[in-house]
Amino acid sequence: MILNTVIDALLKILMAAPALLGMGLMMGFSPALYSITFLALINDSPRIHIVRWIVLGIFLGASTLILLFRFVDPQNLIGTVHTEGAKLLLTHSIDIFAGVVLLLAGVVMWSRRKLPQRPHRVKGSHLYPRKAVLEGYLNSSIGVSSVATMYLAGRLVSSVSHSPVEWICAYAIFVVSMVGPYLLIEASWNKYPRFAHVMTDGFHRLKTANLRGLYGVLLGAAGCVFLGLSLRGFLA
Repeated sequence: MILNTVIDALLKILMAAPALLGMGLMMGFSPALYSITFLALINDSPRIHIVRWIVLGIFLGASTLILLFRFVDPQNLIGTVHTEGAKLLLTHSIDIFAGVVLLLAGVVMWSRRKLPQRPHRVKGSHLYPRKAVLEGYLNSSIGVSSVATMYLAGRLVSSVSHSPVEWICAYAIFVVSMVGPYLLIEASWNKYPRFAHVMTDGFHRLKTANLRGLYGVLLGAAGCVFLGLSLRGFLA
């Protein structure tokens, strides 16, 4: 019985892993943070460990949002009502609200796709740990795309299981994908210069790319899915 439970939990986590990895990459991508990271590595090599403080800030910002969204997870809120009708109404109402917000966020991002990118100016590469954590925290917890991505990630993680252990395992996959590139850059910077150069070139291209249109499509599609599922539930 215990073995079957463990296998079922692992299968659920593995099925959700591709989506969690994709959302993690999307959440972790920040032109401003990559600029700070590369400047710190290039201009202040002895303080290469500063990247880890940036990663800590990213983790804290994302964790703040995902814990906040656990309070508005329908599965947590339905315990406050008693009738089945009220539970269904609450669940679908939250999904409709989330769908509308995501759809509006997608429209906003799409409408801004042709606006020129603002240059990501970094005042200096000599970051102290406290400032590095703050930079990571603010960049991962503020913004339309960050909030929307973490809401989707929270719902996906909760859909895997509400068991604390399974929830943490699923969230760990998301976190690895979110902060992994930063740690990989740091680890390879001095040990594998050629690999570091390839990564630097690739991230520089991403940093200068305008991804608003892509974010708009993804957020809009997620909003449509939420609206479709909730409306289907009302009509069923």
